[in-house]
Amino acid sequence: MTNSWSIRLAAGNSFNVFNGMVSSTAPFTSLIPVSIEASDVLFVSDPPTINYSLLIGAGYEDGFDFSIASGAAGCFGLDMDFPLETPVYLGAARTPVEPPFDLATLSPCVPSAPVVSINSISVNEDDLTGQASFILSLSAANILPISVDVTTIDGTAVAPGDFAALTSSTVSFLPGETTATIDIAIVDDILAESDEVFTVGLSNPVNAILSTVPGTASGTGTIVDND
Repeated sequence: MTNSWSIRLAAGNSFNVFNGMVSSTAPFTSLIPVSIEASDVLFVSDPPTINYSLLIGAGYEDGFDFSIASGAAGCFGLDMDFPLETPVYLGAARTPVEPPFDLATLSPCVPSAPVVSINSISVNEDDLTGQASFILSLSAANILPISVDVTTIDGTAVAPGDFAALTSSTVSFLPGETTATIDIAIVDDILAESDEVFTVGLSNPVNAILSTVPGTASGTGTIVDND
C-alpha cells in the first residue's frame, strides 16, 4: 500500500461538481491542493477526513495530493452530482475502481455508520421567534447521504393547542454535513398553566444509527409558561 495519493478529477465536455470525502484512521500527514479555485471547497475535519466539493469546467481538471500515516486505514469516496456513471481509474494502467474503495485493498469500503442524536431545549411561550429549534447531530461526517424521520409526541404539552405537530417529517444530511435544525412552532396561549413538555422522536435512520445514550435519540421540548 502506498501512503501518498494524487486525485485528479476531469469535467469532460461540461461543467461538473464532484463531492466526496477521504477518511483515515489517523491524521493526514499532508494535503496539497491542485488547481483549486475560489468556488472549490477543500478542507480537513475531525475525525481525520478530507472533505471536497470541486466545480470543474469543461476541459479542465482539479484535484489534490494527500498522504496518510503509515499503518493507517483509508477510504476514498466520491459522490458525483453529474454524471453518475463517470468512471474512476487508478494508476498509470488506468485500472477501473468503484468508489468508495479501501486505499489498501482497493475493495469496496463502507464507512462506519455515524450516530444521529437530538438535543433537548426549553423555550419561553412568548419567545420572539415563536418556535423551538432542535439540533440534530451526527457523530461524524459521511460520504453517503443520511436521513432520519422526525415526529412530535404529545406530553403535558398537546398539539395543536401548545405547539404545531410534525408527523413523519424527514431530515436529511448531505455528504459532509454533521448538523441539521428542525423548528417546531410554539403557540402563545392566554392560559395560566404549569410548564409543559413534548417530545421529538427520531426513527428510521438511513446510512446512520440512532444514539443509544439515554435522552439523545429523542429530544424534550419544555415550554415555559408566561401567563
